[in-house]
Amino acid sequence: NGEVVSTMEVFSSTQDKFTDCLPPLPEPVKWSSMGFLQDSLIHCGGERNAYQSSTCWILRANSSEWEEHSRLSNPRSQAANTVSQDDKLVLFSSYSSFRHDGHHALTSMQKVGMSGPENEQQLRVKTSPYSSRLASAVALSSGEVLIAGGKTKEKKVFLMRGAQLEDWVTCQDMLHNRIGHAGARVVVARQEAVLMAGGWNSQGDAQDSVELYSLQRNTWSLLPNMPYP
Repeated sequence: NGEVVSTMEVFSSTQDKFTDCLPPLPEPVKWSSMGFLQDSLIHCGGERNAYQSSTCWILRANSSEWEEHSRLSNPRSQAANTVSQDDKLVLFSSYSSFRHDGHHALTSMQKVGMSGPENEQQLRVKTSPYSSRLASAVALSSGEVLIAGGKTKEKKVFLMRGAQLEDWVTCQDMLHNRIGHAGARVVVARQEAVLMAGGWNSQGDAQDSVELYSLQRNTWSLLPNMPYP
């Protein structure tokens, strides 16, 4: 019914079911970011109604309570996020209530490690600032990050390189527009690839399509659709 919740669920592959064995989040939010770092869960940002959160919470191994970990430089929700090879939760762009320039998305990224957030970095594709909400980010074994889709970038795909992810390469567009979709790194025929699935299209319709990106060939190919949008 549209209620924002604070519950946590864990999927067990051995038991093939979800359980609520983790304590609920300290605040109910949607469109937040979470990553698993050094045996701890770190959860940052999110929103509830008009409230935008900048708080990061941590749930340490063998603990039954979330603790306040740190605060982001800006509130962030709807961020593309992934855990990088240097063991940081990386948040790309996102919505922030502190924007007063007529735009709805930040043009920066911020890394959060066990010791707290690093300084924000401005995101640019060539000379243009990058911003998008509800994109999907996937960390690769090379240390690079692939970011795809999102608001105003529905088909766009970028590969970010370098220790600070400052070197951006434009990749082949996705076959479908995608906003709020899921992405994952996979291995197909012993080659690393990226899977993108679902999400809204530009008209706001949920979709069931799935596509696979070949890093070697820089091409997208369609896979069988999901059972439902």
